[in-house]
Amino acid sequence: MVFIVTQADELPLGALFIPGLDFDKVQYVKISEFLEKENIRFFILSDKYDTCVSFNGMKIVPFTLLDSMDLDIDFLIITGGSGILRLSGNEKMQTIIRKINEKDGIIATIGLSGLMLLESGIVENEKISMQLNDRIYEKYKDDDIDFVAYNVIRSGNLITSHSDKHINWFIAGFKDGYNEIFNTENK
Repeated sequence: MVFIVTQADELPLGALFIPGLDFDKVQYVKISEFLEKENIRFFILSDKYDTCVSFNGMKIVPFTLLDSMDLDIDFLIITGGSGILRLSGNEKMQTIIRKINEKDGIIATIGLSGLMLLESGIVENEKISMQLNDRIYEKYKDDDIDFVAYNVIRSGNLITSHSDKHINWFIAGFKDGYNEIFNTENK
């Protein structure tokens, strides 16, 4: 899918972020197929220059890179997979998340990618669903965050899911949030 992005476009524009290494193929395929089927404008964003590789060998070439990202986007979906842990501490990702959150755009995470929400500082006093490893739990256990392993949780503009076992609920939650926040149901 290729987009020519102009400022005059009225429909929301978003990014589907996949880590450069060890992204989750199931999440990528299901989410991108849904976005394309629904004619939701998006592009693939990553942290790796040329080809992203899933933990089971699927290869994807991203549209743009995190470090060169300068588009104003309305939503961000961050896929999981162990590769997301390599982005821990990435200031550019945290800035993009905070910017989308400030304008009440949608931020959706699945599995370990909830770490990006934690690091951006936007989930205080929130309930989020994500996979936790010992390192993440120890770092954030004293913060005012309610970690749960639900199919999907929507808290305002945040949509989180525990794992790709719940991908259909995650997609349904995103679709509901997208239609509500961007008022697109009747367009």
